Amino acid sequence: SPSSATSKKKDEGKVRSGRPGPKRGIRMAMLSSPTFIALRQTIFAKLLKTLYAHGLSEQAKMLNKASVAQQNLWMAQGMQHPEADAIIETHVREYVKQVMLQGKLR
Repeated sequence: SPSSATSKKKDEGKVRSGRPGPKRGIRMAMLSSPTFIALRQTIFAKLLKTLYAHGLSEQAKMLNKASVAQQNLWMAQGMQHPEADAIIETHVREYVKQVMLQGKLR
């Protein structure tokens, strides 16, 4: 039934699953938006720099070598590495904020 599907979705948000939840789904859409490609590249470059600065070169290299689709997935839902994920979260929030601001200017 449709109601059981929605209750399952709510639980998914708490447990990190392979599929992005609603919030992560919106992030995925924003990150893959061609409109904000320049902003994404800027934020991505800052993210790599910050990861290196925190001694997380392994995560930075993984992100850098990954396909854009994989980068977006990791940026939307983390890499399952607490320190790297905290840094990713900060940068993605900044990106989302900028996207929202730009959206309001149009």
